[in-house]
Amino acid sequence: MASERYDVIIIGTGAGGGTLAYRLAPSGKRILLLERGDFLPRERDNWDSTAVFADAKYQVKETWYGKDGRSFHPGLHYWVGGNTKVYGAALLRLRKEDFGEIKHHGGISPAWPLAYEDFEPYYCEAEDLYRVHGERGVDPTEPPASRPYRYPPVSHEPRIQELHDALKREGHHPFPLPLGVLLDEENGKPRHTSACVRCDAFDGYPCLVNGKADAQIICVEPALQHPNVTLLTNAYVKRLETDSSGRTPPLRKQRVRLRELAIGRAVYEARIAPCRGPIARRGHRPMSPSSAATAATRYLLVSLFFPFSALDKILNHKGAVAQAREVLPEGPARLAILVGLGIEIVMPLAILTGVADRLAASVMAGYCGATALLWKRFWKPGDFWQAGHSQGRELFWDFLKNFSLAGGFLLITFGTKGSEVRDFLSHPLRSSHPYKLPEGLR
Repeated sequence: MASERYDVIIIGTGAGGGTLAYRLAPSGKRILLLERGDFLPRERDNWDSTAVFADAKYQVKETWYGKDGRSFHPGLHYWVGGNTKVYGAALLRLRKEDFGEIKHHGGISPAWPLAYEDFEPYYCEAEDLYRVHGERGVDPTEPPASRPYRYPPVSHEPRIQELHDALKREGHHPFPLPLGVLLDEENGKPRHTSACVRCDAFDGYPCLVNGKADAQIICVEPALQHPNVTLLTNAYVKRLETDSSGRTPPLRKQRVRLRELAIGRAVYEARIAPCRGPIARRGHRPMSPSSAATAATRYLLVSLFFPFSALDKILNHKGAVAQAREVLPEGPARLAILVGLGIEIVMPLAILTGVADRLAASVMAGYCGATALLWKRFWKPGDFWQAGHSQGRELFWDFLKNFSLAGGFLLITFGTKGSEVRDFLSHPLRSSHPYKLPEGLR
């Protein structure tokens, strides 16, 4: 590809990019499709609810940040076909009123420059292309349409049919959702020629039998039948450089990581490279004051362990073993010191660098609690209430210090929201990326 030239470069192969490629493919123009992901594997896990939802096997492992600096996981899917690989394929039209000015509680949404009538012919084309099964005239909120759906509505399951009939008897207006599905059925059962088998794993799942009308099946693969269309997978577009108008690529060549992409006469930077982990690792700006404060707070938390506590276990190894022998035999005591030394070196470094920092912080919290309960037993000397010097009170303050540190580490691990607890339990190795925000999200 070092000297290939293209008339059109499309970034992304989802509903937008895939459909555009399908429409342009017969034009004969040289078209390059760039997709950040690869083809979604067809496997048993496609229909396994634990793999799809609990393990989030097909979602990207990225951390994004809101304006308030809080992290979240966007639930995106980088595959050929984009998010349509797992969508529910309910393809409703926007209502006619949506294109006009709308007053909301938070303000006024201005009218579109184009009206619903301008889009209506293209809605019809898109519904035909994406094999939308539906029925006109039964949805009381449906906007006007120039022709009926090409494909009949998907028949109801018996229980849903009962609910449908009961709602109609009560004077309501239930209607079948318009669904994009490659279904050919008779009497509620798929024919032998039908790609869709009416399984119970549809919305949110990849389709193992390619029965869902997603952008890969409907648009990308037919477009690739044209010799003028090329697909490049695992391609990350870092940025597009334009002139001052923000629309036209500059008429000058730029190096593009061993690859040069040309649109007509204009060659511009697209930065094609394989995906390299979470978005928060790319496009960093200099560390902000809040990030510096986060780094300082983390260092204060771990400074008691690395290097000071770890160094003490090395320089005063005999004393450390003797303390461990207060509750453990000789062999396990020496092993406990080695394990503790490893924890006190590795885990603080992970917390400071942000690499699997939440898991490291949870280990440190457990370590603080365990050492407090085993070696800071303030109740054991029996002199807690004694006047003057008291070993019990000295141990008590160490006991409190350990559990205070454990609380600090738990805040790093779980944050302050229940969703962060669930996220950590689902993805314990993910980093919280505490210091720097990705460009464009600050």
